[in-house]
Amino acid sequence: MSFDGLMLTAVKKKLEELLLGSRVYKVYQPEKKTIVLNFGKEKSKIYSLLISAEADAARIHLIKSKIPNPSQPPPFCMSLRKHLESKQLKEINQPKWERILVFHFRGLSEGGLPEEKLLICEIMGKHSNIILLNSDNTIIDAAVKYSHAVSSHREVLPGKPYITPPDQGKINPESLSEEKFYQLMFEADINDKLPDIILKKIMGLSPQTCREIVIRAGLTAETTLNECGEYELNRIWQQMNKIFHDVKTGNLKPTLVHDFSDSKYTSFAPFDLKQHPESHKSFFKTLNEALEIFYESKKYRQKFKELENRLLKITRREIKRCENKIGELELELKEAEDAEKYKTAGEIITANIFRISKGDKILRAQNFFDPEGKEIEITLDPQLSPSQNAQKYFKKYRKAQVKKQKITEQLDITRQELKYFESVMASIEQAEKLEELEEIMEELSRQKYIPPSPAQQDRKKTTPEFLTFRSSDGFDILVGKNNRQNDYLTFKVAKDDDLWLHTKEIPGAHVIIKRNDNREIPPQTIAEAAILAAFYSRGKNSANVPVDYTYKKYVRKPKGARPGMVIYESHKTISVTPDPEKIKHLQKA
Repeated sequence: MSFDGLMLTAVKKKLEELLLGSRVYKVYQPEKKTIVLNFGKEKSKIYSLLISAEADAARIHLIKSKIPNPSQPPPFCMSLRKHLESKQLKEINQPKWERILVFHFRGLSEGGLPEEKLLICEIMGKHSNIILLNSDNTIIDAAVKYSHAVSSHREVLPGKPYITPPDQGKINPESLSEEKFYQLMFEADINDKLPDIILKKIMGLSPQTCREIVIRAGLTAETTLNECGEYELNRIWQQMNKIFHDVKTGNLKPTLVHDFSDSKYTSFAPFDLKQHPESHKSFFKTLNEALEIFYESKKYRQKFKELENRLLKITRREIKRCENKIGELELELKEAEDAEKYKTAGEIITANIFRISKGDKILRAQNFFDPEGKEIEITLDPQLSPSQNAQKYFKKYRKAQVKKQKITEQLDITRQELKYFESVMASIEQAEKLEELEEIMEELSRQKYIPPSPAQQDRKKTTPEFLTFRSSDGFDILVGKNNRQNDYLTFKVAKDDDLWLHTKEIPGAHVIIKRNDNREIPPQTIAEAAILAAFYSRGKNSANVPVDYTYKKYVRKPKGARPGMVIYESHKTISVTPDPEKIKHLQKA
């Protein structure tokens, strides 16, 4: 849900309670269209007000968390500091039920004279903006500046008069009587859905709020005007007025709606959303707390998705490069393997040297390397002696053998590199936290596949986290989800007598069964650990996934091997089918 006029009214009421009469201590601009104003009547009690004009996250609310700021403040931030710092917030206005808040500041100018500044916050999706004005409504600066080349309605440029966004032609609910409401509704097409009619006709309401009004009236969001009479419209009128009244009087029940499929918040409201089941809702003491959690969660998901897509792009590119290189090397190897014909030619020339004279261009002789003894035709260089012709073929053979060895070595290196990137791909697919993706990014940086970012260089080294499960027999089972975690588990956490598991020839997690009490590990625990190894691998959607297991003392990392790459011996294999339900039962509390 986006901010609607009703939400902004609820926010405004709380801001008036906490901020009126306080001064601006500091202004920050953490993002291109986001500012943070620090307010306080006393420095010991500071409120941080976030105002964002970002298209997909436009909003206004108080925050408790600290947001990183750029080392160099942007020009708009410098303008705000110059005109707003030390000034007192005297008033907050909301024109009608528009998605606009106007903050009135008063204080002294640089010359010591009283002055007033206005900060206009337009929370309108992709058309959102933050605009600083003089008291005569002329624009000083704005987060987003544009001329008539962009908008025929108005220009947002320094020195230009401020013009409000275009009127949408909706009715102010405060000037709406019950009779006028009925009239507005009956003017609509009888086949229109009730939420759509309310949205088109009345100010301050989002699609979600319009659905909520209709549902609270005992109807469905699909109900059309044709299905309604005065009784149904009266119930809608009553519910709409109740919502407006609750918001204006501060009778709120801040609500976040979440989707259990991936535990993400999908919408918010200052009141209980009856259109969603109770199990999908979380309630909060304050609206500001709910909004901060919602947008932090949204930003976290966005950062996760952006980093995931970037890593997938890098990994797919490298996998494609390795596959292409392997194809080329295999062709070269086939050509090099044909070099045996050079040795054969040299041997046959040597055996028939008495039949050859300098100047001969072709030798036809029996091929004694052929089981059937067929005749072979060998091209000779007439400028060379018979012996020199033989040596020429032997030299070609030796060069081909060296080339074959180099190709074979390069082919092995490239296949190992492909295996490594397939393991990286498995780690990306298994990642559930942003921190796990950041570990993968750091790993690729250390492996010189991407340059390190300043954030990576500044980041403190932390101990890798991993998943912990408990088997039905009471054994701890540890699971790594990326190469850093895998190496840490196998070579730092696991002891020699712990059991180590990994899917056979399938990229995936290193899994450790701990033997802290030196008990023998029963078959049931091994099977459960194998299910975890299969689930946290690229074979998670397959049946009968082979999983190797051995004692950790038989696992080692070859010198120079990439992260997560190991070799092992003395292993056994078990086949299992990943079962998410069984894994839930193994999750350690």
